[in-house]
Parts: sequence; structure tokens; C-alpha cells
Amino acid sequence: MLKALNSAMNCFFSNKYKNRGELFEGLNVWGDPAMREQQGKWPVIFLTFAGIKGGTYAETVETMKIKLTELFSSFPELYVYRGCNDILYLAFAISAGILILRKANNRTSRLMGLAALILGCGDAFHLVPRVLNYFLNADMTAALGIVSFLRQGA
Repeated sequence: MLKALNSAMNCFFSNKYKNRGELFEGLNVWGDPAMREQQGKWPVIFLTFAGIKGGTYAETVETMKIKLTELFSSFPELYVYRGCNDILYLAFAISAGILILRKANNRTSRLMGLAALILGCGDAFHLVPRVLNYFLNADMTAALGIVSFLRQGA
């Protein structure tokens, strides 16, 4: 029963089943106008580890990683959120470092500000090409950092 319910919920909300209301006619959920508006509206991520098998713990974890990667890859709209997250992280880390450095009144505060600034700038070497890859749909996977990326354009 639980498996059938899970599958029905997946189908009901999933945008892969948009405009397939006939599948739910006669069910209580279809009788509710508010729920009817939600039918086929959302990207539904369905994950099960039922088929995961491995001879060792390491093999099992590796199989799970592969399954998660495949699942994530099937939702390209999530890349936009990841790109936005990367931008927000860089802006926060670099801004926090600058702000802490500006307000620092002792050695420890200066070291904390410098550490945040170095962390943000260092992460920019791999996050900026990744963000550009998401938003420009350009293949920048070969760019290992900003310097490599700029060298390719020259």
C-alpha cells in the first residue's frame, strides 16, 4: 500500500505528468480544487535505495553516490540553484573578510578577516568557472581556475 501511495503522489505532483488529470479522476485528491491546481506543477525528486547492493560498505557507498549523481543530473533546473548558492557564498565570504578586516582592532580579528578573505578568493578559482558554466551553458569543465579560464579566452 505504501509503495502505491508513494508512486501515486510522485505522479500527482510531478511536472512529468502535467495535464494528466485523468489519472486521478475519482480519487479524493482530485475533488479538492486547491490540490487540483498543484497537479503536475512540481519537479519531484524520487529516491529509493531499494536496489542498492554492494559486497562491502565502500561498494555500497559508491553505488549510492552514483545513484545520487544520476538523480541530480536528471534535474538540470537544480543547477541554477547551485550556481546562485555559489555566488552568494563567494559574496558572503569575501564581504565578511573585508568587513572583519576593516573593523579589526586586534591581531586575532585581523587574522580571522584575512582567513575569510583568503578562503573566499581561493574558492573563486573553481567556483567562478562553475557558475559561468551553469549560466552560460558553456563547457568550462577544463578550466581549473580563473587563471586557466582567462588564458583560454586570450
